[in-house]
Formats: sequence, structure tokens, C-alpha cells
Amino acid sequence: MEKLPPTITLTELTHHLYKARIDYHQWDSRTKTLKDLLEEVRTRTCELIPYVEADGHISLERHIVSVTIDICTLSASGELRRIEEAKRVVSGEERSLRTDHSINGKVGPDERPNSAAIRTFKEKLGLNLEVVIVDGKADESPVQTVKRFRGAMKRKRKCCLITKVFIYENENFSSESYPGLPTLRLFHLYLCTVPQKFLRYRLMRNHADKKIVYEWKSVLEKQACYMFEPRGHIRAFSGP
Repeated sequence: MEKLPPTITLTELTHHLYKARIDYHQWDSRTKTLKDLLEEVRTRTCELIPYVEADGHISLERHIVSVTIDICTLSASGELRRIEEAKRVVSGEERSLRTDHSINGKVGPDERPNSAAIRTFKEKLGLNLEVVIVDGKADESPVQTVKRFRGAMKRKRKCCLITKVFIYENENFSSESYPGLPTLRLFHLYLCTVPQKFLRYRLMRNHADKKIVYEWKSVLEKQACYMFEPRGHIRAFSGP
């Protein structure tokens, strides 16, 4: 079946959700809203695709392409540290969201994943850094990757390196943004290495409708080995 067109109206969208037995009334201030979903469809940052279930019922599935970035550095003692979202305040209400990685962002309809990774990094954190994309190695752990680029960080202190690790898809994942709406995500996963001096920073970003606070957290060696373990089926590695 064909995807819903970007010209869809709010009335048409609610009709499709109703037919698919998706209760959009449960979407409130703690999630994204019906108007947010409409904006995603209209801007083509997501696709809504009808499909027929085994019992003949017509349902909907949301397809998105995302970039996911873990932002890391090594402390003076050699400990791996990662930026994590500590607090999010939306419309004056504090939200607690489960995040497996530092930051996430959608890939636009006419955007390449690497460009989306750079844009997401700059928009989310606002760090004044030159960003360079390099290929990762399939058999390399996050600690090894950060150590490999540590010399470059010292030589060029206003630079960060984003390493593409692999691509994976997660099927029929119930979205936290839109509970009850099945979502298929195609993830482009990156490791971002930043200069050690940024360990001194407690980053906070103010957006039009929300405030997000990030903090540096320690990552144990054992945890780091599994930091990039995919929550779905690996489609491709970017390295050799």
C-alpha cells in the first residue's frame, strides 16, 4: 500500500489513525502530539505506511531514518566518559526519558546521514567545533577508537571526529514519542570524539519549547564494549 502523502490534512490523519486502532488521545504533554506527527509527515521526516494485518485489519507503521551519536572522550586518568542527557524540561514540566546514547536526530528527506550527524551534533550541543567524519572499524571498541584519535585531538583542539560505526534497523518498535504507533527505525550509529577540555563543561541547551541539560558520565570498560550493541538487526558496517 502507498504511504500517506505529505499533503495530508489533520482530519485525514486522525481518520487513518482511528481506522488503524491507534489511540492518539493518549499523546499528551509527556509525549509528542498529533500535530507533531502531522508536521513530520508534511516535512517528510517520517513516512506513514498502511499495511494489512493477518486478520485483514489495516494498520499504520511509521518509518524514520535516524542518526544516533555517542559523544565520548578520555579523562586524564584514561577513563572513558560519555555525554548523557540528565534532564529535559518541556513547557515547564520535567521529563525523564530513557536514552541509550548521547543524542539522536532524524535524517531529512534530502539529507545524507553524515550531514545529518554533523547538523544534529551542532544543533543539540551548540559546541563551536570543526567536525570531521571518518570511517570506523567493525572490530574496534569505543575505547580503542577514542585512543586512536586522541593525538589528533591534541594537535587540533577545536576539532571533533565523528566515526560512523554501523547501520541497523529496529522493527516494530513502539515509539516513546507516539505510544501505540508501530515504528521502524533505520539507525546510522556514530561515535564522536571531542577534546578532553570539554569534560569541564556541564552543557545546557535552550530551545523554543524545551531545555535540555547534559552531563558527563563514566563508562566502564565492560560497558564500553557493548555500548554500540544494536537494539535490532545490523544492516551494514561502515568500516572495512
